[in-house]
Parts: sequence; structure tokens; C-alpha cells
Amino acid sequence: MQTPVRPGTLRALATSPERTTLYYTDASGDLCAWRPGGAPVALLTAAGPGPVAAVRCELDGHDCTLLAQRSSGGRVAFAAYPTEEEGAGAWWTESGPGLPADAEVALARDHEDRVVAVTLSPSAGLLLVTRRKDEPGLALTAWQEV
Repeated sequence: MQTPVRPGTLRALATSPERTTLYYTDASGDLCAWRPGGAPVALLTAAGPGPVAAVRCELDGHDCTLLAQRSSGGRVAFAAYPTEEEGAGAWWTESGPGLPADAEVALARDHEDRVVAVTLSPSAGLLLVTRRKDEPGLALTAWQEV
């Protein structure tokens, strides 16, 4: 498959025991998802120029894929959609303080299976973290410097 990929934007996520989904920003600025055997799907316009972070999690009883990316405005943008159902749509919601241009975002699940988001800015020596609250939806704690 040939597709125009913006350099430095590739991320992979195991979205089922049998499949891995590759996320990337294409040359037009769309964040795309691709799995072997299918065509790339444009999910939404990328929030910013850098790589996207992705993690599977349960949101309100649904298996979802959560995406995060440093937005062009400098904050962390989050979007979620049902895992492997890119056609369901997604939209960005920004969170946290403004970050330096070199800040990247990572997502994981902690020992209590809560989503954790971390940002790291090498130039500012700034490491911030937030966790999902025990509430419906994607409610997050206040960002804290580590």
C-alpha cells in the first residue's frame, strides 16, 4: 500500500488479539487508521503536527480507542471512538496547560486499569501527568507536574 505519511507520525496499537491498527497523519493533515487487508480511513483532522498516542480502554462499558496529540494550539487534545469502528466518528477535546512545541504525549493504563496521560517536553524539562477519574466519560484529574 502506498499512502502519503507525514514523517514522525506513525503509531501502532493492538486493537484486537488478531489485529494491529496503524495511525498516521497523511499529507493533507488527516489522522488516518489502517489495518492490513483494508484501506486507510481518515478519522479526523490531526490536532497538531506531531505523533498521536493511542490506547484501548473501556469508556462507559464500551471498548474504545483513545487518541491524544499535542494540538497546534499547544494543549493536549483527546478523541475517542469504538475500537475498530472508525466510521463512528471522533472529535478532539483539549485539556491541560499550553505546552512547548517539542512536547509529546503518551497514553497507558495504570495498575487500576485507569487511563493515564503523560506529556514530556525535553526543552523545558517538563513532565506532566493526568489520570482518568472514576466518573462516566473521560473525566480527568488536574494535570500535575512530576
